[in-house]
Amino acid sequence: MSKYSELMVVEKRRYKSLMFDLDQNNDVNDCYVNYHIPTGEKVVVYADNSRSAMSLTDGKGTIITDEAIYFHPSHREWGANNRIPLSELCSYVIFQENASDTVHLISAERDQSIFGRTVNAKNPTGTELVALLSAIQKRVRGSSSKEQLIYERTLAHILGLIKKNFRENGVLPERSLKLLDILFAEKNFAAEVAYVLAENEYRKMNEAGYYHFLDTLRVNPNLVPGLADQLERPDEKFLIPFLQDISNPNAVYMTRSLIATYTNLKEAERLTLRQGVILCFLCVRFEDWKFFDLIWNEIHEKLPEEMRWMIQAFRARFANEKMFGVYEKLMAGKKLTAIEYGWQDALGLTPLHYALILRNRDMVMELLDAYDWHYFQSPLTRDKLVDTSYQYVFLASILYDDIELIEAVIAKTTTLFQSLERSMKQMDLFIFLEQKRMEGGESEEAKVRIYEYEGMKREMRSEMRQMAMDEAQNARRKAQMIIETGHPFNHYLFYLYMDVDGLFRLMADTIAQWRVAKYKDLYFITPVDKDMGMESRVYPETEEAHFEIPEDNFENPYYREKREAKERAERAAREERFRQAKAAFEEANPIESWFSAEAHEDLLVLKKEYRILVKQYHPDVCGGAKATRIMQAIMDERAAILEAMQG
Repeated sequence: MSKYSELMVVEKRRYKSLMFDLDQNNDVNDCYVNYHIPTGEKVVVYADNSRSAMSLTDGKGTIITDEAIYFHPSHREWGANNRIPLSELCSYVIFQENASDTVHLISAERDQSIFGRTVNAKNPTGTELVALLSAIQKRVRGSSSKEQLIYERTLAHILGLIKKNFRENGVLPERSLKLLDILFAEKNFAAEVAYVLAENEYRKMNEAGYYHFLDTLRVNPNLVPGLADQLERPDEKFLIPFLQDISNPNAVYMTRSLIATYTNLKEAERLTLRQGVILCFLCVRFEDWKFFDLIWNEIHEKLPEEMRWMIQAFRARFANEKMFGVYEKLMAGKKLTAIEYGWQDALGLTPLHYALILRNRDMVMELLDAYDWHYFQSPLTRDKLVDTSYQYVFLASILYDDIELIEAVIAKTTTLFQSLERSMKQMDLFIFLEQKRMEGGESEEAKVRIYEYEGMKREMRSEMRQMAMDEAQNARRKAQMIIETGHPFNHYLFYLYMDVDGLFRLMADTIAQWRVAKYKDLYFITPVDKDMGMESRVYPETEEAHFEIPEDNFENPYYREKREAKERAERAAREERFRQAKAAFEEANPIESWFSAEAHEDLLVLKKEYRILVKQYHPDVCGGAKATRIMQAIMDERAAILEAMQG
């Protein structure tokens, strides 16, 4: 019997689902054939997965002989090589994320699934397999410093991968946290793991949760005293890496894992200036433009200029990164999703702008029917000259000599034809009614009226055609005027509109490096070689970015809105109470006594009624001289009652 067999036999009594002594079973020969086990090896343990597997491709289970681990080759992740020698077990970390999940052996070279996930979460087979292999591995490591060193090299490799997960996910996924539990139990890795976990807690932006985590570090016996004290100022250690990660416009999938961070910051009562910067980046990722503007207005004047540019450059780049997918779909003639119709790039251009610029008539007509474009507003509505350049009718008129398309753009993006369209619908209704009358015998008169209505419709169509032609001519005159003004921003728009490669260059030539230009409050993307004479910067910068943010704090505008709404509600309720008290006071008739008979006999009743009368008739509630007189009468009567009680 090998040393591995001895270890497994020792552990045998602890397990209920694992099957031992399989050599005594009649089906053992099938196992040797199906799993390609050499006849010289003795089958010791079988972990059956066939009854509770997620699917047939999850395999029939795992077999451990006195020499190796075998797993069924039909599993979707197993591949051709289904054997791992037990002598190499210390090269792997044995891992299962939860009780029903796949069992993995993870090394520096591969992540190998050896037992499929199960449907029944109460099935302990996978968990028992992990426990058995871990017990064997622990015994081997404990008896050989060489094997322990091999194991620690694997742990170091896994820790490096987990650190890289920050770059992709923003915060660590559950799988990484489960792996860190394994590393945390190893004394040589405990301190480094503590730093990783602290950084993950920091990125949740929950201050109470972070400092509670530090308290758990202080009582951990595997950590040196004072380690938690080194993490008392987390901004100094973790802020810059976090900003570097969330400001990466290419990491679009990071957004999903940052929901909790975004929620914690948005609902906080007060924010540091640094948290405000983080929240700006997250607002861009979650497309919360209204709240972005609220935060930006609070912090932008307090930030260094470079930091302001960095935030706005990210906003512009992130918008273009999303629109690149829309551009590719339009180029391939594919349909957009419902949400993509409402997207805009950094310039404020929509999918309909793109389709017009690409001179794709069929796509333009399809987009016009697929979405309501009436509500589009350019990002510079107050700049009339620029706002004109953004309008769909203007763009269609200067790019197309197609009056039908221009008519369709006017109808679907403006209200110019609305009154005529309503009138034409009314004519259709009249024609329908006349046709019904014809069925009732009034054919001649009805025919005359139908002819008249049809004529009116033709006149309306002619009027619409003339209006479209006038709009097109007017747009072309405006375009000539805009060109002659030498307006730098409009010239850039016209470059995108007129140059057939302009939009392609905007999307293709800004992948590796891009220029961010500024016009008024609008930051937008251009290729690096397009310098329009406006203030601009090139990204990524040749030098490392500086995330220097001064220490400051401010009231969260989201919390302020909730607080002010609550105060308004309380003020309204208070004013209503005052109104009701005053109305009751005005209706009150003079009475001989303000107190009940019981109050004249019982001091406690007197005190209670006095408090009620003060709340109801105090001058601060009711106001006016009459209230003062009544209040004085109440106090005089109270004094008289007290004197009588004392007598």
